[in-house]
Amino acid sequence: MNFFVDTNIPIGYTIIHDRLHEKSKTFIDNHETDSIFWSTLVKKEYHETLNDLIDEVKIFLEYCKSILKANQNDFINYYEFENFILNKTKECTLDYRKKQKF
Repeated sequence: MNFFVDTNIPIGYTIIHDRLHEKSKTFIDNHETDSIFWSTLVKKEYHETLNDLIDEVKIFLEYCKSILKANQNDFINYYEFENFILNKTKECTLDYRKKQKF
């Protein structure tokens, strides 16, 4: 059988922290013998989206590093630190779930 995929399937498959990762992986794993197609536009969108995500992860990690340097003695436990990081990095466009995973 032939399948055409939009950008969500390859992004979900590629990014382990994406909310669609498991569904994308299951889809691809269950159709290994089938033909899976994508258009030139979808391929271009995939690369742009992937690059944007990588940039956002880099920004997020830089925020985390600077926050840790400035506040290294302020955290009693991991959960307090995590909440502080998640609230202080609102400028970063990664969704909440991805930030928690990273």
